[in-house]
Amino acid sequence: MNKISENGTRSGTICNDSAGDTSQRCDKAPAHRVSGTGIKSPEQLLLRLSDKGLVASDAGVGMALLGTLGYTHVVRYVPAHVSIVEQPSFSTLYRDITLDHAFQGALLTHIIRFERSFKSQLSNALANEAGEFAHMERSLFKDEGGWKQFVDGSRSEIVQKARKGSRYAARIASQGRQVPIWSALEFSSLGVVSKLFANLAACEAKRSIALHYGLDTSFVESWLFSLSFVRNECAHGGVLYGRELEIQPRAHRLFPQVSNRRAFYQVLVLSWLLECDIPNSSRTLIDDFAKLLSCGSLRRGLAAPKSWIDDVRNVATMAGLHSKGDTTRTNDG
Repeated sequence: MNKISENGTRSGTICNDSAGDTSQRCDKAPAHRVSGTGIKSPEQLLLRLSDKGLVASDAGVGMALLGTLGYTHVVRYVPAHVSIVEQPSFSTLYRDITLDHAFQGALLTHIIRFERSFKSQLSNALANEAGEFAHMERSLFKDEGGWKQFVDGSRSEIVQKARKGSRYAARIASQGRQVPIWSALEFSSLGVVSKLFANLAACEAKRSIALHYGLDTSFVESWLFSLSFVRNECAHGGVLYGRELEIQPRAHRLFPQVSNRRAFYQVLVLSWLLECDIPNSSRTLIDDFAKLLSCGSLRRGLAAPKSWIDDVRNVATMAGLHSKGDTTRTNDG
């Protein structure tokens, strides 16, 4: 995996990072001088992993771990895995990392479903209140800087996609700065949309969105920010297993038995939000996660209770009742 030339330069896949551990580099990267004492061979890296509590009897699987995922990514899973699994090994670690990746893929799919639906809800609410160019109305927003950032940023995003060959974006860009709200949101990320919603003043559009989801506006803002954070983690090869999220959704009395600091809470959040938008969406959500969460170590790594299917169904049922107008608002979290 790594070679040292006679003049002390390094080529290959493993080098030192700023934390003193190892990180990966592409074989095509230019060789550079490093201290030879800090470079670890694959065997040394396996020994380092075993020293952290992994049984080293399946070294072949360990080599596969390093070859396909890299030490820097793998080592992030080890502390939690060692504390969760009774006899942690390279094989059990590989299994749980693979399951975490699959969980992230499924979670990302449902976040994107919600993102699409929320953009539609928000653009309709704003257009109903202030017309098709509602996002250009300064009076609707609390912070002028944030408002200008969205207006300029959404326009810039459309132009950039047009330059990259998107005919739809080119057609929108040809309209000049007067881009309708639904087009501005179409090309905005969930993170940008969450900031736009948070920057809305106490207008009718913001109240109607909160009422649609049966939540206080502060809950909608918090859940949007957290979902955006997790979306980026899933899309860019992050880690959810055994991790406390840096941006946590505000805890709600709807599901007090689950930690809002851990990844499974996002499933319940999505169950509520999607059921308000798309009736019976919880069935697809359960189907997509059922096989993955049948593994006990993954459940523990994500802080999912054994009763997680019942929890998702209960949350979806309450959301469905709210959508039909059969319950009072649930904003007192």
